Amino acid sequence: MPDRIHFGSCNSQHYENVMWPHMKSRQPSAFVWVGDAVYADDFEWTPAVERQSIKDSLKRRVKEAVPEDLERLYQSLLKNDGYRTFIQPDKENETGPLIMGTFDDHDYGRNNGDHTYKYKRESAMSFMDFIAKSNKNAMSSDFGTMENRAASGMGLYGVKVLDFNKPPDEQVLSDQEAGLDADAVPEWNPALRLSDKTVAIFVLDCRSNKTPWPKRSFLAPSTSKGDFLGEEQWRWFEEALRRSTARVNIVVQGLQVHAEHMFDGNIAEEWSLFPRSQHRLYQSIVESNASVPILVSGDVHMFELSRKDCRKVKKTNDRYDVGGYYRPLLEVTTSGLTHSWGTRSCARPKENFVCTSPYFQRAIRMAAHLAHLSGAWTELVDLDCNEAQEGAKCGIQYSILQNFAEFEFDWHKEKVTLRAFGSELNSSPFVSTTWNFTFLSAPSAGTESPFVKLADYTEKFQDPVLEGFAQGGDWICINHRGPVTFAMKVYGVAGPSLIICFAMIIPLVVPLVITFGLIKVQGRKNNSRHNTEDNHQS
Repeated sequence: MPDRIHFGSCNSQHYENVMWPHMKSRQPSAFVWVGDAVYADDFEWTPAVERQSIKDSLKRRVKEAVPEDLERLYQSLLKNDGYRTFIQPDKENETGPLIMGTFDDHDYGRNNGDHTYKYKRESAMSFMDFIAKSNKNAMSSDFGTMENRAASGMGLYGVKVLDFNKPPDEQVLSDQEAGLDADAVPEWNPALRLSDKTVAIFVLDCRSNKTPWPKRSFLAPSTSKGDFLGEEQWRWFEEALRRSTARVNIVVQGLQVHAEHMFDGNIAEEWSLFPRSQHRLYQSIVESNASVPILVSGDVHMFELSRKDCRKVKKTNDRYDVGGYYRPLLEVTTSGLTHSWGTRSCARPKENFVCTSPYFQRAIRMAAHLAHLSGAWTELVDLDCNEAQEGAKCGIQYSILQNFAEFEFDWHKEKVTLRAFGSELNSSPFVSTTWNFTFLSAPSAGTESPFVKLADYTEKFQDPVLEGFAQGGDWICINHRGPVTFAMKVYGVAGPSLIICFAMIIPLVVPLVITFGLIKVQGRKNNSRHNTEDNHQS
């Protein structure tokens, strides 16, 4: 059986998850939760007694989860027949898959949650308890270091290493064997080398230490200083990545890193809205020289394969140039397991009338396709049809159907195949692309980038980051099909938004037009009858 790891996110308890049998049939060695394993928070409309105007009746507010909500939902998921069968050992996988991951906002307990959520420690502990109960192998259940951090309120982050050179029941290395986690192994041994068939999976917490989004963050310059991880988690991650000699290094967290689609984090979240934090993540990964780094994210209810090319800034005769060499950095976004823009757009079926209307769901699908095919999202990989693998799509690599992601490793050829699957057993993947380890690890020769103007890139930062550029030590990571201009960003949002707006207006306008037309027709008939009567009288 090939060596495989699966990833998935956005698993609403309001729908049946039909993915588990397909994932089971693919026999992954590990499954990684990328966020929203359950939807513990909710929305509620403004109670009638609190309404002071018609506008108030249209407002809804977030209903935060309490620890009891999370515990109840995790217990329900553990009893789910599909999930229970998936995690159980069988004759094909006698140890069962390693289950690990991190949370996002809905299994954290608050929509777009941040460090102000009062149950963040309890939320992390509930998740770790769920993970421990999901693992049927004693070796896989050893999350002591990660649990200690969660219990102390530091956050939900950690790293596990799989060594595919070992027998299945020994593949998951302990923290001491891996040597990456400084909280478990304070003194690093530089002589420690992992095998050439190892995968390090880093899971990060974008919630427990996150800066709150300011109101109307599109207009707030303070977002440039916002942070997702917190200094303690940053230092831990940078040290763990620096230590890693794994052949493949996968960095997992809930929010999209490469995307530059949105203006306001209160509406839709992404790393580009905290540019300093995004910049630091890129520096941490590229400067570490970690082998085959790949980002994995969830959250957005669709699958996307994105790529940025990271180039070193060079100083020559008081001039700053972007080097010809670059390092590609891939991001796989996989979401959701139970709902997506192409199937059911809402995690909660009774959230509003749009969620249950076939008419509006068709309009949403049209808008989602337009957003991807408009050309505004230049981070998306565009695959030549000659390179497309059998059964998979060519062109822009995305899908708005329910999905899970699969990484398959060919250690002999030193390649990784990235796939997106749906629910049907034995079906072809929506997306399937193969990447060479060397291409993803070492700088590739290229021309001076025709896309990059350093001033355009740095204008979103303030002095501390600019000092890094002045020293000539930073990398800049640019969408591989060109940068996103302000006009493109507006177009990428405005086009799909107009489709939704027209879809909302048409049901109101069409009856009025029909009514007006009928009145006009009836008026003409009346006039014609009166004219006929007048002619008869004359």
